[in-house]
Amino acid sequence: MNNIEKIYALEDKFQITKDKKETEQIEQELKELLKPYKQGLIGIAQINPVAGDIEYNSKKIVKYIKHAQNIELDLVVFPELSLTGYPIGDAISRYPMIIRENIKWLNGIAEITNNTHAIVGFLEPDEKINKCYNSVAVLGDGKILNIIRKSTMDDKYEFNDNRYIKSAETTKNQNIIDGLKYEITIGDDCLNKNNEFCKGNSDIFINCSASVFYAGKEQLKCNALSNIAKQSSTPMIYVNQVGAIDNASFAGISKIYNSEGNLIAQAKSFEEQFLIVNPVKNLGKIYPPAKGIEQTYEKEDNFTLNYEPDMERTYKTLILCSYGLK
Repeated sequence: MNNIEKIYALEDKFQITKDKKETEQIEQELKELLKPYKQGLIGIAQINPVAGDIEYNSKKIVKYIKHAQNIELDLVVFPELSLTGYPIGDAISRYPMIIRENIKWLNGIAEITNNTHAIVGFLEPDEKINKCYNSVAVLGDGKILNIIRKSTMDDKYEFNDNRYIKSAETTKNQNIIDGLKYEITIGDDCLNKNNEFCKGNSDIFINCSASVFYAGKEQLKCNALSNIAKQSSTPMIYVNQVGAIDNASFAGISKIYNSEGNLIAQAKSFEEQFLIVNPVKNLGKIYPPAKGIEQTYEKEDNFTLNYEPDMERTYKTLILCSYGLK
């Protein structure tokens, strides 16, 4: 087993162990193995949040931030609205304490950060209009360093975000972490032709997302993210939520593309995972998607009664996401 294989074997082991001494040993080994990949070391925290349970989500976020600190990563990235869970819907207007709690916990999480930065999704209140922004906060050195707001609202029937969330005017931003320039967007903002996401001089693009899963969508997502990376000659990191909330399921399958638009890392489907990557140095592992998903990548959208190839994906959507990960 080479060192890269050891890194991902240890990380998979970390995900399942509950023994404190074993966790410390794993983190010490990882820290040594990751030394050659310094600058650009990022943890992809593909988590399964519970909508409205701010304390539960926050404790999970803290767990992965501390893990990233212990193995000396530059950055750990969480999905869109990771503090509140997504979609949150009209709960934010019916239960205003959700917004207050999410700000309280965000400030608390910021205080524990050090030179390992964190990008965390949260609801940013705008009291003037009684709505919130869908935002992410860049946390580091014990404080909130920057806030990025989403501008492209998802108004599909599942979400109807415009009723509760305010659209931001701009998505242009840049954040310098350990000498690298990161540009961050939320959800479909990275696909919005009106923004200047691919026109800057960033070293790495990051997209925090909670992208609902449906058959055939993965190919569209793969093409779009790969094209952004290739056209801009900039690595692209896409961090997606996993799990199920109300009538929406999220497959995860977070992805990392290098500056040539090639896929260098891919997280598991329908499973929570912490995936270590360095898109500058091509460090990553591609975990295969659930059976049925990969078969849609090159397939034409033809009607068929043959459901057998899609059974694993369907099973994990209905069972694992709804019950197995909480």
